[in-house]
Amino acid sequence: MDIADATTAIVGALLVTLLIAKFVFGRRADPSLFVDQPPRPECPVCMVTLPLEVPLTTDMQCCGKSVCGSCAHETFRSFCEVNVGKLEKKQPFLDLTCPFCRTDAPYTDEDALKLVEERVAKGDANAIYHLAGCYSQGQCGVEVDMGMAIELLHRAADKGNTHAALSIGGMHCLGLHGLAVNMKRGLYYLELSAKGGDPFARYDLGCIEYAGGNKDIAARHWRMAAAAGHKESVDELIKCFREGIIDKTSLEKSLRAKQKACDEMWSEERERYGKWIESLGDCPDASTFKDARMRDIFRDEKMRAIFS
Repeated sequence: MDIADATTAIVGALLVTLLIAKFVFGRRADPSLFVDQPPRPECPVCMVTLPLEVPLTTDMQCCGKSVCGSCAHETFRSFCEVNVGKLEKKQPFLDLTCPFCRTDAPYTDEDALKLVEERVAKGDANAIYHLAGCYSQGQCGVEVDMGMAIELLHRAADKGNTHAALSIGGMHCLGLHGLAVNMKRGLYYLELSAKGGDPFARYDLGCIEYAGGNKDIAARHWRMAAAAGHKESVDELIKCFREGIIDKTSLEKSLRAKQKACDEMWSEERERYGKWIESLGDCPDASTFKDARMRDIFRDEKMRAIFS
């Protein structure tokens, strides 16, 4: 990026910030935004609250369930161990299956896309959001098409998918991917996501309200996001305490709530899985695999024979 491009980007960001501040300055908070939040979803396999971090959760293409990474990883590891034994006995291999519904896992982009499209045809909001990701990133064998991705994000958000509402809300607020800046529509979708329990939408709404001078409202959003385990919201609340926006008692309550949420998302299996993910370095010999969870097992020569 040259100096001219950098200057344009900075000016554009400042203009958007000013527009946000002007739009939300002095506005009253919607009371329905601050009612009790729905409970955080659980992994349908281990029944532990799903982690917030995207790399620690896997969305299954067959049934649309969000499964924690450790459960998906254990399913794959068991699959590999069983097939190593079958390889030695020269027996037919078992197919890899979904850890929840036990549907055979797709082995090609075409198979994966077919599974997703079948659920899209039934109006599944999670599947529509998944398909939007395929078009935005060029996955499952489709070409990148941001127009189609945006259309699908709107559909998924309107059907209640909080991740889609968060994504499309941010795009409208910032004027991304060819969309004009539309704060009214952007805030509508961000608030829709927040009401559905998405702590990232809460955090964004807090930042928007803070930029507009509505610091008390911002702190309320950050308190609710912190209670769901969102670390960055805790960081903002610490700043609010230093500025005198919230008192010590309020901050301590939010810190305890955040820790409680983190405890509910913790398990020994996830702890091991997280450390294993962090320990993975470059593995050139495993470049065949797009999923990092498969690399460790692939280093075993017996497993290379299975997938060769």
